[in-house]
Amino acid sequence: MEEYNIYGWTALHEACYKGYTNAVTRFLDYARETGKNLIEQRTIDDYKTTPVIIAALGGHLEIVDLLVQNGADINAELNFQKSKHGIIEIAAIRQHIELIVYLYNLIPDVPKRLKDLMVCSNLDKNTRASIGRTIELFSKEYNGIMKKLSKFKIETHEAKLKYLFDTEKIITYKLFSQSDFGLFLASYLKLNENNEDAISSCMLLILNLIENETIRRCFTQNNGIFYIVNYIENHKKRLKNLIESILKLLKKKSKDKCEDMFNDDSIDSFKDLSESEEKENKKITWVDCASIGQALNALSNYDDCLDALNKDQSNEKLIDYIKILFDFNNLNRLLQISNLDLYSNRKIIESLISKLNDGLIFEQYIGSYLSFLGNLVYDSQVNKRILNNSNLFELFLNFWKQILIVSNKLSVRRNDNENNKIMYFSTDVSLMSFNDYNFENLNHKDIKLIIDSIFEEKFLNSKISCVEKVTNTLSVLLFKNLKLTLIESIGKIIRHNKDLKEKYIFPSDLFYFTRPSDNDKASDDWVLNTVRFIRSLISLLEAITFIDKEYQMEVLRFLRNITDDDPEMQNRLVNLRIAFNSSLVNNFRNFLRKSSPFSIRSSALYCVWSLSGDKNYQECFDRKSIIYRAVGAQKFVDTLFEMDENLILICLEALTCMCNSPPYRDNDTNSLIYVQDDVAQVHAASAIVRILKSNNPHVLFACLKSISAMCVTIGYHNCAKNQFQFERLGTISLIIDISMRKHLSKRLRCEALMCLSMIILNNSNNRRVFFKTLGSKIDDFIEILISFLCDSNHQKESLIESLNTQLTAGLVICGFTYKNDDFIRRIIMTNGRIKWSVFRKILKNLIYLNEVALNEKNKERIFECEKMRCLYGFELAVLHNLISDADEDPRAIGMQILVDVIPKSSNSYLRSIACDYTARLICYNDCLVESLISINVVDILALSTIDNENFDVSRNDRQDVGITERGCAAIAIGFLTNLNAEARRILLRFAREQPRVMNALKYFNPCIHIDLITQWNHFKDLDISPRKEIKYARNKKEIK
Repeated sequence: MEEYNIYGWTALHEACYKGYTNAVTRFLDYARETGKNLIEQRTIDDYKTTPVIIAALGGHLEIVDLLVQNGADINAELNFQKSKHGIIEIAAIRQHIELIVYLYNLIPDVPKRLKDLMVCSNLDKNTRASIGRTIELFSKEYNGIMKKLSKFKIETHEAKLKYLFDTEKIITYKLFSQSDFGLFLASYLKLNENNEDAISSCMLLILNLIENETIRRCFTQNNGIFYIVNYIENHKKRLKNLIESILKLLKKKSKDKCEDMFNDDSIDSFKDLSESEEKENKKITWVDCASIGQALNALSNYDDCLDALNKDQSNEKLIDYIKILFDFNNLNRLLQISNLDLYSNRKIIESLISKLNDGLIFEQYIGSYLSFLGNLVYDSQVNKRILNNSNLFELFLNFWKQILIVSNKLSVRRNDNENNKIMYFSTDVSLMSFNDYNFENLNHKDIKLIIDSIFEEKFLNSKISCVEKVTNTLSVLLFKNLKLTLIESIGKIIRHNKDLKEKYIFPSDLFYFTRPSDNDKASDDWVLNTVRFIRSLISLLEAITFIDKEYQMEVLRFLRNITDDDPEMQNRLVNLRIAFNSSLVNNFRNFLRKSSPFSIRSSALYCVWSLSGDKNYQECFDRKSIIYRAVGAQKFVDTLFEMDENLILICLEALTCMCNSPPYRDNDTNSLIYVQDDVAQVHAASAIVRILKSNNPHVLFACLKSISAMCVTIGYHNCAKNQFQFERLGTISLIIDISMRKHLSKRLRCEALMCLSMIILNNSNNRRVFFKTLGSKIDDFIEILISFLCDSNHQKESLIESLNTQLTAGLVICGFTYKNDDFIRRIIMTNGRIKWSVFRKILKNLIYLNEVALNEKNKERIFECEKMRCLYGFELAVLHNLISDADEDPRAIGMQILVDVIPKSSNSYLRSIACDYTARLICYNDCLVESLISINVVDILALSTIDNENFDVSRNDRQDVGITERGCAAIAIGFLTNLNAEARRILLRFAREQPRVMNALKYFNPCIHIDLITQWNHFKDLDISPRKEIKYARNKKEIK
């Protein structure tokens, strides 16, 4: 038993290594009986190790336990690869997890020894890779452990200890809970930058630990991402060299036929290439590419990692690497298709394909690279320019075509040989992008000749057989995931990518996406392919309604990405002229039904919001009103009952926008119908009142705006139905309570007062309820209202908000005093008249803000300033009888400011607001009509009705609704001409010069239209004096 064999081992050593537990037990009994110390007997070879270390090498836990119980030294070491390693290190190298767990309570600092082993530089490649796999096995359960521990509260420390009683969980927790593990991970990656197996383990480690912010940040700060990019750059060079070598072999084709494509010299060249690669131990494997792609995709979801990926030209290297992968895949396709054609030298072709073995693994994992690329370019214009300069977008479209053909098995249709020839692998050399490599002896013609020869018709049947093999290999689920990922990636690439759209989309027909055409024409083939791709997704959305939720979600996200902040793309998808009959809008109606899943409803609602113009409310108001009305108020009211606050804000915006739009003409009754009446029929009031109890100030503010719009619209037209519903639901008391809450902002409280004034406007019943609810607090209420108007505590940071509060308070007073002499008397009796200095200071601040906005060229601030000037002018003209110590006529100043906005503003929505408040001004006080006529308001409003030459309201259908500016102007003209004969004469003169004004009047005010036709002959011989010329500044960049 004590004798050594020729290898320097005893029988006990042999039994420990091979796992003979019974034999080891007898040896230990013999040692106890004889008193010999066999358990510490070392080998006499170069390692000089003990039986317990040998048992650990074999992974025999029972034997290790038996030896330890009999007094074996667990601190014994093994001389291995120029270093001394203990039993923990041996177990980690051999991936014996159970042994490490067993030794945890016997040996201190196990996690620390594991981390130190990761950065040991004396080990060979295989050993380091094995260590990485061991650490990766521990990391698999880490996320689950952390999620479970997060559920325990601090006081339940015993529950944590009980949960961590499992030793493996304790090791995992202590190994990865310290912040320095990110440093060890980056060092391990640097140490193994040429070790493919270790790289794969490291990438899997990143995937398992990516949610740990401390480890991720430490890994990034210690150049971990730089080492990944460095490995990718080396891998890219090897792939590129392999492609060059294969293409050089392909180039040696003889001039006769494909059978003589390879000769003896080419075979010898390929053998030399293979031998050199094997000698350097550089094998190309797709598994490495797959794990790297998954890790990059996971890292790109975090901003700090994205910043690191965009440094030191890493973004260019990564985009170029993905391009090489696509080229490699296309070359693999080429060789697979040519396999059965080259019978004379089949061995060399099989060798080439073996070099590209596991090529289909690329298609399984390319989704990770596609997702990563989408995240990389999503919010980066620099990366978008880099991608545009390459032909990656064309490669994506070609890859989409390959997926469609193989998944639908179109390539096996022998009666469609021409399509198979073109679609499966295009003869366009730009697809493969080999021309970017600048080969010395290779040009475009050579490659095109090779591809053309492979696609000769005589070899087509054998190529189809090869395609059948590929089709049978890939599953339907694989293609579905590829499609979804590719749609997502292309959508992120197109988002905010103006250059790409101008190159691949905009040269096509205007409404190409929604109008199918038999004769597809475009200036470029790739433009045609891009447009067909987008149109196919829209048709896919229509075809799979309520069938496949994943496809629906992805296509909706794609539409949202490509239309985000892009009016031209929005117009291409939804033509406003046919919005009510659009198939895409009809799909949105279906998606927003109550029976649809919440995820589909939310995605569809976000997509509608994007198609209508996103946050560009003032720029896209007409578009929003048309699309929202086409979808229908009922859909938005149903969504108000959801708990998602973002969805509620979108729905409230939709209802507000619809109610602020002009009326439309009903086809059956030929009468004008206000949108508020449609909203009242779907009982929106009950849903909105429920939201009034929200604690979110943004939701509360939007809710108050919606209530105001539902109650009163253009020209102080009040909707009695909505006012009655709000009063019946107790809205007045709720809003009064909101206005009295001092902890809320002044802007929100003032909007609540505005909402109250609209609910009681021109409604005697609601007015009585309002005064009854206030009771003795009426004086305090009026004092709060006047204090908001006279607030002079302005700071530069909040000047716009303060002015908005003041002007809103002025509008509230206008609303409360509309045909309400009692309220006017209460204001004068309680507070006296408002001093003129208040309005003068407001105007001074408005001028200052306007100058600042013009210098900064801030469009949003310019619009806000002009809107406040418009409201200021309206208030001056209305509240002239409440203003004291005025040294000028407030009415004249206010009317001139208000009316000047219409011809001078470059924003259509702002002009519609000015027309609306002009109509309200006419309704408010009849005595102002003559003054308005004296400043040419009739001509200005008439010009607004014909500003758009494409506007045509002569057709009695609902396709032309929502032209807000024209509708507001026509309604204001109606109020003027009903009150004043001179206004009618001026309008008649204008109509004789500009007959197009008759169309707008016929649509919005048929009574005036009939009167004008009747009086046309009466005034035809009238001597029309020259009118004052009105100059418009619609196209100017600056508003003077």
